Amino acid sequence: MPLKEKLNRKQRFDLLLRFTSNKDNLDYRKYNDIPFFIVPYEISEQNKIKFEDIPSLESHLIKNDIRHLSINLYELSLELLDNNLDDLKYFLETETERDKKRFIEDLQGVLTSQKVAEKIGDECEKFKPELLLISGVGEVFPYLRLSKLLENLSCKVKEIVVLIFFPGIYCQSDDKGTYLRLFSCLDYDHHYRAFNIEDLNL
Repeated sequence: MPLKEKLNRKQRFDLLLRFTSNKDNLDYRKYNDIPFFIVPYEISEQNKIKFEDIPSLESHLIKNDIRHLSINLYELSLELLDNNLDDLKYFLETETERDKKRFIEDLQGVLTSQKVAEKIGDECEKFKPELLLISGVGEVFPYLRLSKLLENLSCKVKEIVVLIFFPGIYCQSDDKGTYLRLFSCLDYDHHYRAFNIEDLNL
């Protein structure tokens, strides 16, 4: 079951503004664990999150001189495929002809969590952000799993606060522990090193 009642879109955005307005919150040394935070939202809010809330948050960060990097996993995946034109051409030509399960397995073999994490790590090394925004989680399902990505990211960006926009619910129960429910209906990932941003007392 959810940890507590979900915030509505305005409440969530206000929380993100409060969180990012305090420089102390962006100091990774403040946290006892890796500072990864899930920002859960309803899938019906997807377009508003992508085209309104994240750009508005970025404008706020720029105005407050907060170095940040925003990465959409879907766009990053296309970039990685585009870097290998043979792979991209192959997947585009065979998508409609092949068994879906085999197609996804082959895609996972090319777009591994490790490769994606390495690319994100390279970008962070280049731009030196205080804050990393990750979106597009639902768009890369099912070939890229968030739990695996966070596991690989934990050694790449452990000194950067990370906000992960997640279309679904952050849940906790006695039998399952902490887990994510993608699109609010799929038991998606058990993860142990990312916190619900809505649980912070700000």
